[in-house]
Amino acid sequence: MLRIKIRTNGLVKKRKTTRKVRKNYPWPFDLFIGEIKKQCDMAIIAVEDLNKLASVKPLDNSRFWYSIHGFLSATANVSKLLSFSDYSYRKGPLAPYKESNKTLKKILRCYCRVDSKSIILQRKFRNNYEHYDERLFEWAVNDTSVMMEYHIGTPEIFRSQFNFPKKVSIKPLKCFDPSTSSLLCYDETLNVNEMIEEIEKIKMRTEIYERMFISNVSRSSGGRK
Repeated sequence: MLRIKIRTNGLVKKRKTTRKVRKNYPWPFDLFIGEIKKQCDMAIIAVEDLNKLASVKPLDNSRFWYSIHGFLSATANVSKLLSFSDYSYRKGPLAPYKESNKTLKKILRCYCRVDSKSIILQRKFRNNYEHYDERLFEWAVNDTSVMMEYHIGTPEIFRSQFNFPKKVSIKPLKCFDPSTSSLLCYDETLNVNEMIEEIEKIKMRTEIYERMFISNVSRSSGGRK
């Protein structure tokens, strides 16, 4: 039987079987697991597209960045499904469910084996893309650096291509470094390979869950919904 450990400050707070979690908690655990799996699938498809596009010359730059955006959107959704945001529960119709949602997200993270240091929960790089209008406006009004946007390569390669002197500062707003498989935005870096490894691990846990529980429910009901 799979077991879930709910940890606080690295210590085991309590332990429950997955079956008991599904039985005792009146919220859509199955629904969240299913959605996490779908978003993981989308992230993996986006990376597969990236790899295919990178091998074709000349590179279709628009489709390449379309795949990047798809990858970031899907991974951001996985992050949101696993993390609790206090902002949405401060007031309004969701306020009474704050603690329930907080506990649900904790259980989901524990089941998917996502700890607090996981790359999937790091929001800083994700926020650069979600609030790209703010980053673009900030550069436009306050920054004298040369903007490197929708570029494949490093700032050093960009500098040599356009013969910018060393004294000229170059700022990557949207850049992909193929030598390290990393996305660059301002001073933040996101390694695509590390992210997709985490996504694949999470997807594996959702598949185990579906095989053990959701498919069993379907068989026991004779395939009827």
